[in-house]
Parts: sequence; C-alpha cells; structure tokens
Amino acid sequence: GYMVSRHRSLPWQEEMVATLAKTFVATPLEQHSVVAEDAYKTLVNAGVSVAIAKFTVSDAIDRVNIVTARAQSNLTFF
Repeated sequence: GYMVSRHRSLPWQEEMVATLAKTFVATPLEQHSVVAEDAYKTLVNAGVSVAIAKFTVSDAIDRVNIVTARAQSNLTFF
C-alpha cells in the first residue's frame, strides 16, 4: 500500500478513518449507511466542515473496500 500523509491541520483524521473503518467491518452491510450518516453528523456537529466530514467518511468506506477486496482476491484464482 501507499502511505499518504494527512493534512497537518487535521491531525485527528487518520485515527477517525481507522476507527470508522473498524466500525464498518464490525457492522452488517445493510447498516453501513446508518454508520456513515451518524459519523458524518457527529463530525459536522463537532464543527468539522462539510467537505472534510464527507471526505473522512468516504475515506473510511474506501479503506474497507480496498482491504476487503485485497483479502478476497487471494481466496480464488479468478
């Protein structure tokens, strides 16, 4: 994988993305929209801009998708 550093004004973002990703993994797929919406609202209510809140939640979703796809790619030949 690639190591991408976070913007220096968002020191909390990496930990939030990691925590959200773990929450998504532990949550049934049909509840992911609830987790995403709750996280988004929590961030916005804490004063995080809409753009940063959306990016943070999207980044967590992307992380789960990538990790899941990589794990599954080794389960079968095709």
